[in-house]
This record gives sequence, structure tokens and C-alpha cells, in this order.
Amino acid sequence: MVTASDNGRRMCLPLHGTLRISLPDAGTGGPGAPVGLSGTALSTVADHLFRGVSPGTAVLTSEVPACPGTPAPGTVECRALTGWRVTVDVR
Repeated sequence: MVTASDNGRRMCLPLHGTLRISLPDAGTGGPGAPVGLSGTALSTVADHLFRGVSPGTAVLTSEVPACPGTPAPGTVECRALTGWRVTVDVR
């Protein structure tokens, strides 16, 4: 499983292997931030689930909250987002 803490990493995935992404909600109200895909080495199986379909490199991108956790009562809520990117080498 790939998470927000994997930001900036490069990882290997075997051909036909699957990769599940678990990111916090970035203000969309959904189960997690949408994940963008560039490159032809991965294909989308379902939301947040990808499969290695050909040898090569793919890049997954998204946005994640820049501030951790829920603010304490009476404090200002942080709505800042930061970019998230993982490079996947399919072999």
C-alpha cells in the first residue's frame, strides 16, 4: 500500500502486480484524494488501484493536506494542500 508518507519515492512493481493508494481526503468529501496517472506502465483498475501492464515508468500524482490531523476546538483550520508524487518502475 502506498500512502501520503511515500511522497517523492520511487518504487518497483512487478509486471501484472497491483498497487493500492491510500491518501487522506483533500477536501473532496470522498474517501481519498483523486490520483492522476501519467505514463503507460500502469493502468487504472479502480479508484486508487493500479496494475503494472507493461515494463516502464509511470508517475502517480495527487494533493494531500499539508497540515496533520483535525484542529483543536477554537483554533483555525488549515486547508492548505501540498503536491504528492510517486514514481513507479514496472519490471
